[in-house]
Amino acid sequence: MTISALLSFAALLVTVSAHEYGFHKNWPELPDGIKNIGDSHGEIDVDSAGLIYVSVMGGDKHGIQIYSAAGKYLRNLPNAMDNHHGFSIVRENGKDYLFAA
Repeated sequence: MTISALLSFAALLVTVSAHEYGFHKNWPELPDGIKNIGDSHGEIDVDSAGLIYVSVMGGDKHGIQIYSAAGKYLRNLPNAMDNHHGFSIVRENGKDYLFAA
């Protein structure tokens, strides 16, 4: 493969995978009395309904927090561990499943 072909291919990849990101100063809207989300490994995923799941290791709302797309705290996932290193939401047969490790 020539350098020009490689550069053309790289430009195509960048064009296809380009995303636009923005900063929302007041996202998320935390529950009353909570000043921050808490410590986390940084795991975040979105289910098929557009709800946002965030893993949190400590604090008053540890476990997996669930937010609306607008950033409003809705609830915690019942009985969720707070010491996992990652999770993924997978849709199979019309249902969402959360796998954690």
